[in-house]
Amino acid sequence: MTPPICEGAAVPLTREQIEQAVRIHVEAESISDMVALRETLRPDVDYRLMTPRYDSDPTPHGRFTGADTYIDMWDSLHEVFESYAIHLERLTADVENQCAWLTIRADAVPYAEWRGLPAGKPITWWSAAICSFDDDGAMTAEEVFGSMPPTLAGYDRMKEHLREEGPT
Repeated sequence: MTPPICEGAAVPLTREQIEQAVRIHVEAESISDMVALRETLRPDVDYRLMTPRYDSDPTPHGRFTGADTYIDMWDSLHEVFESYAIHLERLTADVENQCAWLTIRADAVPYAEWRGLPAGKPITWWSAAICSFDDDGAMTAEEVFGSMPPTLAGYDRMKEHLREEGPT
């Protein structure tokens, strides 16, 4: 089954072109090169963080559009973490739908205590993503599953939503 994020293309990229686009994107994230990262994105990139949510929440955490917002998200992460290295563990290119499925390992070190975890102590988590590309190899959409910071932000949004709803 093809995920909705994979849109297909009139002139698909080759497997090698998709894999290269993913590697360049992940490398830019890993070395915190926001100029290079922006170059991997379409200006109207659609970003979806698949986080916990209540179906009744009209504004759940985790979806935005635009390269500027995408870069702002990374800038925010770099305010929390002194390092945030991304390691590509698996990559499967879907040429027919011009997208890639990937799993990554993130190694991050918080500047200060973060969510009860000590400053300076490395944290590791694993997540997955589906990335779609246009005919020029620019990312049109990314859907991320299991990344620790957005998952925790989604959980926080769930608690906030319950407060907004009031007593049930």
